[in-house]
Amino acid sequence: MLNSPSEKKILTDDDWRELDEQLSEVYPLFYDRLVDLCKLSENEYRVCLLLKAQFSPSQIAVLTCHSKESVSATRRRLYMKAFGKKGAPADWDAIIRSL
Repeated sequence: MLNSPSEKKILTDDDWRELDEQLSEVYPLFYDRLVDLCKLSENEYRVCLLLKAQFSPSQIAVLTCHSKESVSATRRRLYMKAFGKKGAPADWDAIIRSL
């Protein structure tokens, strides 16, 4: 999906469910640990799923139909929601990798 930049990459609800299930098998406590940090919108959760699956921010932008800047803003916002202080997008990525 990511190799053809001219095509829109729209993941279906089934695709998202499959990704969630696959990650839950590998990281069974991921969801619980994540929601313990903060309440998430559907889009925020999807960004976190893709981060946990080790997609790059550029790939996440393509897969969520958002700009790379929007994905970075989401990651910054999530850090603020979870910890009440400013953090870089990479700071949130490190949290996701640790869960």
